[in-house]
Parts: sequence; structure tokens; C-alpha cells
Amino acid sequence: PINASIESEIEGMYEDMNNDFNTPKVIARIFELVSIINIYHNNPNTDGGMNEHSVALLQKAFNTFVSEIMGIRLKDELLSDQDNYTEGLMDIILELRAKARDNKDWPTSDLIRDKLSSLNIQVKDGKEGVTWSTSK
Repeated sequence: PINASIESEIEGMYEDMNNDFNTPKVIARIFELVSIINIYHNNPNTDGGMNEHSVALLQKAFNTFVSEIMGIRLKDELLSDQDNYTEGLMDIILELRAKARDNKDWPTSDLIRDKLSSLNIQVKDGKEGVTWSTSK
């Protein structure tokens, strides 16, 4: 059954890593798991379907072996990092704009807002503070 195949491949991945860090075998098992996932994706009722335990094992295995051990990061993870950088940069930019406003340096404050606006980033000053959003 599909769930037993998944568990067997994942157990094998741990054994391969414990056997002299045998990454070629781990990569082969990853491809085998992808093949199993594709079979299930194309026909969800294959061998009675995939249970939640198998899904959780797959998520953990891919995170452990693909992301953590091999350093291959998924697009969503990269975007998450990018979002963190964007948040941090915007905090710095808005802090500089707030200092300009506190010093009544309106030209600098307006320049920052206008430059952000040209990048489709809207800055809104409100009673609760400054917020920003993107528009496309």
C-alpha cells in the first residue's frame, strides 16, 4: 500500500544518512517519494489513499532532508525570507521618514513617500501610526 511505501522510503532515508552520509541514496529515495506522490496525485484512491500520518511524515522528511540537510529551499521559504527582509527594510525607511517628520523636514518626508509610491508602495499616516501596503 501507498502508506507503507512512504514509511519504508523515509525509514530508508534515515538509514542511508546514518550509513556514511549516503546522500546519493537519499536523493534516489526522494525521487521515489516524488513518484509515489505523483501516483497519488493522479489517482487519490490508489491503495486506499494517503493517510494523515503519511502526509505528516512526508512533510517532515522533505523539510529535514531537502531543506535542512541538503540546503535546497522551496520557493515559499525563499519568499518568506524575502518578506522578512522587506518588512525590516520598510521599518528602517519608515523610521527615517518619521524622524524627518519629527524634525519638520517635510521635503525629505515627502521624497521618501513619493519614492516608495513610485515603487507601488503606499504609505498612509493615521491616528494609530504609519502603515504601508503594496499595489500593482
